[in-house]
Amino acid sequence: MKLIKLVLLSLANVSVLVDCSSTRPIGDAALGVSGAYLAHQLSDGSPGATVSATAGGVLLSGELLLRRQEASRKAIRHRLRQGQERRRETTVLALRVHAAAAQPGQQRPPLPRSTAGTAH
Repeated sequence: MKLIKLVLLSLANVSVLVDCSSTRPIGDAALGVSGAYLAHQLSDGSPGATVSATAGGVLLSGELLLRRQEASRKAIRHRLRQGQERRRETTVLALRVHAAAAQPGQQRPPLPRSTAGTAH
C-alpha cells in the first residue's frame, strides 16, 4: 500500500511540474486517483464520495492545464505586441529621417528595404 501511495504521489508531481500535452492523461489519472484515495479514507469507504472525488480530481487537472495554457497564450500575445510596436517605431523613425530636407546638392539616402514596402 505504501508503494502505491509513493507511485501516485510521484505521478502527481510529474504531471504538475511538466507542462506537456503528453502528460495530460497522467495528470488526470494521478489527481483522480489521489482524490479517490483521499475521499475513501475520509468518508470511511463511501462509494459516492469516492466517485465524486475522483471526478473532482480529473476536473481539477483539466482546470490546471487550461490555466497554464491561457497564461502561456497571454505571454505570447504580449511578446507579439511588443515586437509589432518596435517595428512600427523603427519604421516611423526611418520615414522621419528620410523625410528630412536634404542638404543642398546631396541626395537623401534610400529607405531601408524593411520599411520601403510598408503601408502604414
